[in-house]
Amino acid sequence: MNYLVQLVFIVSTGMLLGQRSYDIPSGFSLHMDYDGNLVKVDRDFDRDGTTDVAILCESEEYGMSMVVILSRNYDKKGSYYYFPWDAVSTEISVTSKNVLVISSIFGTGRHEIILKLRYSQELDNMRLIGYDASNLGNYDHEGAYSLSINLLTGDCIYDGRKEAYSIPVITLSDIELHLDGLGEIEF
Repeated sequence: MNYLVQLVFIVSTGMLLGQRSYDIPSGFSLHMDYDGNLVKVDRDFDRDGTTDVAILCESEEYGMSMVVILSRNYDKKGSYYYFPWDAVSTEISVTSKNVLVISSIFGTGRHEIILKLRYSQELDNMRLIGYDASNLGNYDHEGAYSLSINLLTGDCIYDGRKEAYSIPVITLSDIELHLDGLGEIEF
């Protein structure tokens, strides 16, 4: 995840992705899962009364990528976010507390990452509030680990041991700059 690409989406009318339709730029397509369904979730993340969307897209140039569009600010710079997310399998859901959960399996299926994001009114952006990663390791479980980070409190749990870390506020605007670093925390 070495690059951040912000793409311009063209607003059109229609109901493809909820209340509004968002045209995907040339060279990108909406990713369909094995059952032929879009990997997406529609929800009013910023609670402005208009549906927002988180959707998995793909392109030959950038691979699999997560796109989050906040419709309230759609016409302003920074209202949509795009970051590489080249997973084998991805599920997107929203909790009862309006937390966007992106759960993905990578590589041969032995590595999982879960991102938890919630809209922050003071930041006017989706803030990363939780990061969980686990790796099953090899056949003998060498290299296996589990990591859970609460980015609101700084609490990190690595293989059952808990420590506090000072972690900067991470939003969708800069998430790509921090994802690799979060995955490297161990103690």
